[in-house]
Amino acid sequence: MKLKYKLEMFAIKFFSSLLKLLPEKFRYSFAAFLGKIGYYSIKKRRNMAIKNIQMAFPEKSLEEAKKIALNSYINMSKVFLSSFW
Repeated sequence: MKLKYKLEMFAIKFFSSLLKLLPEKFRYSFAAFLGKIGYYSIKKRRNMAIKNIQMAFPEKSLEEAKKIALNSYINMSKVFLSSFW
């Protein structure tokens, strides 16, 4: 196995072990924080999510679509990180 893959596996196992040591409430708060960072830092994807929500739910206002998109990012981050513990 290449060194790159060994390092990646080590990082994943280390991160997973670290998450398991932390209280569950903190893990979910951390995941929510990462979701917010993803939402605000990747403008192109954020705008695409908002546009898709507006197309799927034309009755929703722009503010409602933004709130749904943000909550979607937070939820996906929690789901992703929960796969590590």
